[in-house]
Amino acid sequence: LSPPEKNMALKTKNTKERYKASVFFASEKVRISPKIKRVRKKGLVKRYKKYLSKIILKTR
Repeated sequence: LSPPEKNMALKTKNTKERYKASVFFASEKVRISPKIKRVRKKGLVKRYKKYLSKIILKTR
């Protein structure tokens, strides 16, 4: 994931979006380091990117 995408997920100032991101991670059971250095299950990375692109579109 590129840095801007990482930042969008849990560092958005929009708390609703941040909440959605955290719910997404919880539902997918992805382990994340505090700053999302790695999304560990590779299969989830694509889904995660799609999810982020939706968030990014909404927030812009």
